[in-house]
Amino acid sequence: AVVPSSHDFGDIPTASSMTFTFGVLNAGNDSLDVVATIVVGPDSLEFALSNGAAPFAVAAGDTAEISVTFTPATDGAKSAALRISSNDPDQASLDVALLGNGVPPTPGMVVFEESAQGDASTDISVETETSLAAVEGHLYLAAVATKGYRAVTGVSGMGLTWTLVRAQCGAREQTGVEVWMGNGTPSAGTVTATFDAEPSKAVIVVSRYSGANLSAALGAIVASNTNGENGACSGGADSDSFDFSLQTTSHAGFVYTAVAMRHRNLTPGNGYTLRDEIRIGSAGTVASVAVLDHEFAVPTTANVDGTFDGDVDWAVIALEIVPATPTTKQAHAPLPVREPGLSLRNGVGGIDPWIELASPRPTRANVRIYDVRGRLVDAVWNGPTPAGRARLAWNGVDRFGRALPAGIYLVRAEIGARVFTGKLILLR
Repeated sequence: AVVPSSHDFGDIPTASSMTFTFGVLNAGNDSLDVVATIVVGPDSLEFALSNGAAPFAVAAGDTAEISVTFTPATDGAKSAALRISSNDPDQASLDVALLGNGVPPTPGMVVFEESAQGDASTDISVETETSLAAVEGHLYLAAVATKGYRAVTGVSGMGLTWTLVRAQCGAREQTGVEVWMGNGTPSAGTVTATFDAEPSKAVIVVSRYSGANLSAALGAIVASNTNGENGACSGGADSDSFDFSLQTTSHAGFVYTAVAMRHRNLTPGNGYTLRDEIRIGSAGTVASVAVLDHEFAVPTTANVDGTFDGDVDWAVIALEIVPATPTTKQAHAPLPVREPGLSLRNGVGGIDPWIELASPRPTRANVRIYDVRGRLVDAVWNGPTPAGRARLAWNGVDRFGRALPAGIYLVRAEIGARVFTGKLILLR
């Protein structure tokens, strides 16, 4: 079984991305051998497999995940299918319908517009090689990296006043990255960063974004190296990846990320778009910086992650760009409750399952969860419930606080004098 059996990504702005994760459940008694996972159909180029490439096996009663990313290139309705081929004796090939609609960027949404880069060797400053367009009301961010780490004493250019947002050295001080923000009325031109001492190599990438709230353009900010968040400049060990969290605060906000990774190649984390990258030097004298971003529809705990093609001394700064006019989905007024009822949401694609009780009047409810063998695993609720709808979160642990394995669970809800049952699928 594939949960859900289809997915509509809804309206996604062109050039933006949305990722959805399907659960593949082996309900049989033998190993399910998945031999191919591909996207087919008229708009298959705009849907991409981002996790779950075949071949892989799913043990009896176990689950696996397959993620698909929708990136509409143009406006309009899009359709494709995720085709899963396996040794299932009843259905060797299964198509999961994929739908989506490309729409123009929403007014007020933060949008990447352009970038300019530059490099320098053994120089007290580094300058972009080309000019950026001067657009009043747009946000300008400069990411500067060096080999080894040298502090930026100032940034100038485009008639803007530049202020330091955050600086982060590598954990062995072999590199470092700083992010500066330009304020004021811009004029076309290049941007220059000046250092407190000459680095061996230096690089700069300046990016322009539209749709930011310039009176309060930046939200949450986190910086990290291999010593951890706000890590010290010594004592660290090289690694081949970064992964930390940033709590966003706005709807339709962007997470902008600047990565200094010296001589290594970067693979951005899921959902991140590489906007620009530059490196200079060879062997042990390389300086490089990459700029990534990722839109998040609602406030969330965002993963900031990526991998390198080898261990390296790295430094990362991630910050939230706050949109000028936060966009939210229109909420529908709840329907009146006329009869008791039970609604369930499966735990698929990294979301927690929930249980929703409905009652036209205040009453008592008793909600319990059992495994497929009928054994009680958790007592979720036993007490009064209000009139209307009451949603109970369940984080997939038993009554002793132990994480439960992925699979199917049975829900029994006593709402007043009525008894309801249902099934929940939990995927890890």
